[in-house]
Amino acid sequence: MVNNDKFFTGQKPAAVLKHAVLMAYAYPYFSMVGRWHRGPMWLIDGYAGPGMYDADESGTQIDGSPIVALRLARKQRGFSPSRDVRCVFIEADSTFVAALRKNVQPFQKAGLHVEVLHGSVEDRLTEAWSRVAGNPVLTFIDPFGVSAVSKAIMTGLLLKPTHKSSEVLVNINVEAISRHGGYLQWDAAGDPEVRPGLSPNGVEKSDTFFGGLWWRRSFLEARDRYGDAGVAATVVVDEYREAIRAETGASSLVVPIRRSRTGALLFYFTLFYRHPGAGYKFADAAAIGQLKWREAFRQKDLEELRATEAAEPTLFGLDLAEEVNEVEANAREKALFDASVAHIEANILRMLAPLPSGQGIQAGANIVELLGDCMSLAGEKELRAAWNGLIKAQKVRKRASSPKELWKHYIIKQ
Repeated sequence: MVNNDKFFTGQKPAAVLKHAVLMAYAYPYFSMVGRWHRGPMWLIDGYAGPGMYDADESGTQIDGSPIVALRLARKQRGFSPSRDVRCVFIEADSTFVAALRKNVQPFQKAGLHVEVLHGSVEDRLTEAWSRVAGNPVLTFIDPFGVSAVSKAIMTGLLLKPTHKSSEVLVNINVEAISRHGGYLQWDAAGDPEVRPGLSPNGVEKSDTFFGGLWWRRSFLEARDRYGDAGVAATVVVDEYREAIRAETGASSLVVPIRRSRTGALLFYFTLFYRHPGAGYKFADAAAIGQLKWREAFRQKDLEELRATEAAEPTLFGLDLAEEVNEVEANAREKALFDASVAHIEANILRMLAPLPSGQGIQAGANIVELLGDCMSLAGEKELRAAWNGLIKAQKVRKRASSPKELWKHYIIKQ
């Protein structure tokens, strides 16, 4: 088997998942908004990078988020009516900026609106937002560590209640928060302090992101309660999300990102949104992204298998080994699908249990509870299968129709 830890440390595996989720969500976001909005729509990338990354060992050059965004914008322009998706990319590294400007030129020459701003997110985001001028905008923040936008920027600019058509996709580094929290201890007075001899820099970065020192106490209390720094970090992130909701009215939904399928949690890919269908679409995008991620790992396993077979040929040869690999992968996907459907069916019945006959729950507004433990592994396909299964079992009523916008419908108790 391939060394998955080494695989994940490269750009490709992380990019496969994050960019698959970004594409799977941004596509319906701009498509849906473009139905009623005829002006420009914007995508702002706060940590753009060079646009393209060097080829990995397979020889494949890897698209960065700017190229992913521009391919999406080009596709949206071909719709009828055409969607005008404009992109602003912010990057602090001068070497990356030079590469980025070169990599976006083909799209600019094709007529797409692209701007590259050299500087930090803190310095250039306000300028980027001046371009938006009240039009719909999806802002993508995918930094290294926890050097993301400060809470003041999140609440004061991106998510102020007047910006109803603004959504923000932030990659929150749970591992870094756990590590920074590990620098903390209780002092003699029962207050959090940085351990003597350790640098406070990382802790102070988390202070900026969370908007104060409050998270330090929350982290230590959660770590004492659960005995696990990783769990404590997720508790702090959940409190942060709730604070954003209280101050701005924006809901949020997280997609967990791990080094391997069962590994420790590394990141929360987090969408802040207001539209009732956004959380539903993002949950489905997460499932699509996770499927592509699993396939990326399978292809990496196949590369290892081919290399081993070439070095030490076996009796049955490579064709049989590849066939077995595919059969086993299909079996795993079927088992995951079946388990997800059963889990969602149970969640539906539990949620409907206290309701009288004829009442129900809206799919979109309750997607987190409906997917439950299958969040990021299951999406609309699994929900539809569970829903249809309960209709067949006469546990819920038939839908009036089978629309594309399933999130709008109610699951009605029989």
